[in-house]
Amino acid sequence: MQQTIGVVSLSFYIQPEPMKSKRITLYFAPVLLLLLIFPFTGFPGKTMDLDRRIRWNPDQVLRISAERRVSLLTFQGSASGDGSSILPFYIEKFKLDNTSAGISSIELSNARFIPLPDSVAASIADTAIIGNVISVTGTIVYTRKNPFLEITLLPLRRDPSTRRIERLVSFSLRIILNDGGASTALKKSGSYASNSVLAVGNWFKVAVASSGVYAITYDYLKNAGIDVASINPKNIRVYGNGGGMLPEANAKPRADDLTENAIYVSGEEDGKFDEGDYILFYGDSPDKWTPSSLSGTFQHQKNLYSDKTCYFLNFDTGPGMRIGFEQSTTVPATDIIDTFNDYAFYEKDDINLIKSGREWWDAQIFDVTTNRKYSFTFPNIVSDLPAVLKADVAARSTSGPTLFNISAAGAKQMTISIPSVGSDYTDDYASEKSGIAQFTTSNPVTEVTLEYKKQNSSAVGWLNYLEMNVMRQLKMAGSQLAFRSFAGAGTGKVSEFRLTSLGTALTI
Repeated sequence: MQQTIGVVSLSFYIQPEPMKSKRITLYFAPVLLLLLIFPFTGFPGKTMDLDRRIRWNPDQVLRISAERRVSLLTFQGSASGDGSSILPFYIEKFKLDNTSAGISSIELSNARFIPLPDSVAASIADTAIIGNVISVTGTIVYTRKNPFLEITLLPLRRDPSTRRIERLVSFSLRIILNDGGASTALKKSGSYASNSVLAVGNWFKVAVASSGVYAITYDYLKNAGIDVASINPKNIRVYGNGGGMLPEANAKPRADDLTENAIYVSGEEDGKFDEGDYILFYGDSPDKWTPSSLSGTFQHQKNLYSDKTCYFLNFDTGPGMRIGFEQSTTVPATDIIDTFNDYAFYEKDDINLIKSGREWWDAQIFDVTTNRKYSFTFPNIVSDLPAVLKADVAARSTSGPTLFNISAAGAKQMTISIPSVGSDYTDDYASEKSGIAQFTTSNPVTEVTLEYKKQNSSAVGWLNYLEMNVMRQLKMAGSQLAFRSFAGAGTGKVSEFRLTSLGTALTI
């Protein structure tokens, strides 16, 4: 049985959000994109053995600011993978003669590595995607109806024993094809659940709209019609796979089933869920933020398909997973952190301009009303470090260009000029442009004003989103506080976060 019981309420706890070094969207031009293409007769059972050597270029260090430097690694023929990381990928293509060929297996062997210098490894970007082993992906793609086998791998790994980052310098590949009936991708081996965890027991669904620590109380469950007296609190479980959209590419990894989350249950020691007892769990927003180590900012991605993230509660399938205690390290801190990166965005997906595509826009258009205000609040903002404002707008004008003047903190920060479009039905319906500005402010509330300037009354403007990145002092504000820091990220770094509690007892 599955029952929806609604959105739970926020608890009064600090929840620091772990720094997740995910993929970034900036890519530097020194990387040469070179796809090596070889003929490969693709009949069932065909085996190909390859020996390859990677010739690495001298390491480069890019200066992002006075304090920030990022290592840029390249080799002859390196590519940017899917374009979302500046780490170098090895890509090789083979032309196939058999249009129905599939991939049985790809095995990497005879791998030889050399460690990265510590000075380079300390400032490398996107370290979260570097695993302990080299993962090889094989995909069959079609170019002008001709099949090609494309091999992709990231030639970097972490040594399983020393945890140092190493680069691959030579390796061997064995590729075996089969008659896959137009198979498009290598099927990775793995175990799969025979049935969902939801197949057994009674389940209750809750939904959250933003990231934070959530509390489910005795009264909340009772009011939802649950027999609270029958609950053994040690058997309380919460399942969910977090927020964000599922990857669009089938080859991307994803959870096979719902994952159990570690939770905290107050008052479970006596084996009864009494009045005053409660459950705490971390709920993830349906929208995601991605860190860019190059720009030192975070970029948001709004979930196109849902404004809620769902979690599932169960009370009758055995003892559940609990949050443990983490001991502080005894290693001396390399960085003392008393400020943190924070962010917010405004984006309303209300209207679609041509009833096509995935991009949606704010219904408050710039037509008769040409001035609109938007507000962002950041308590304890650091006034001597720049806030970064990004705006994405669009306009339709067939009689000349139009523009948006964007002001913040009482001054104009940028002008986004938007070219006109044609009036033919084959022309673009509207033009989209974005802009970025930096400014400083000591006011915790930042008002952003958009002014649309047009020469013809028929011109119309739209707002896609506003996004702000700021630095805040690490002081408690509100009922809970999530914090993260670029300054604390990097190989070999040990960070000491100094949080000012203002005399309030806190749980982290």
